[in-house]
Amino acid sequence: MPSKIDALMPLIKEKFDNIRSDVSGIERNTEQKERVIKAVCDYVTQTITVESKLLLSSFYSILMDETLSHEPFLNNTRNKNRFYRLDIFSRISGKYNFSITEDIDYRQVYKKYSALPVPAGTIGIGVILSVALSRVVIIPISLVAAGVLYYFISEQGKNKNKHEFNAAINRYLDTVESELCIWFKNIEDFYNKHVEELISTLGNDGDE
Repeated sequence: MPSKIDALMPLIKEKFDNIRSDVSGIERNTEQKERVIKAVCDYVTQTITVESKLLLSSFYSILMDETLSHEPFLNNTRNKNRFYRLDIFSRISGKYNFSITEDIDYRQVYKKYSALPVPAGTIGIGVILSVALSRVVIIPISLVAAGVLYYFISEQGKNKNKHEFNAAINRYLDTVESELCIWFKNIEDFYNKHVEELISTLGNDGDE
């Protein structure tokens, strides 16, 4: 079955374009550099946390609509009900904490993030979020986003001029936008695995 991530890409792009625009506004309207850093970190972390939850819900709807439009679920109420009872969405969303964390200590979060075994060539956010799908662990989205963000600021933009700081933020947003696809691809694989297991137990004897 072809991946459904392509159907989600325009929505991801739209959300991140909006974030970039809002961040530019924060930078224009805030003079003191430390205040800019704090305001940008708070806004980006909170927005990515909320938008991740919305994107997850949208992606699940795409996957579910595709599943239910084919056999053995099409025109089969019994099989559809068994799919609904499986509640794959709760199995996925329950792996994550989407609450907004107030007064984040970005330096401390960054230290914890830096200690993680992040693969070379990535910032690891897609990998970190995907780990939760195979482990009994709840991932706090806001803290993951904060740790990665502070890495970009401290390593690439904090002690530089406004233009370079802005470039570091944009690199962060570009990278997170790209790496979210890793997360959603793993969510899709997790979803498909459970659907296939369910289908193996179903009949296709028409509606009941």
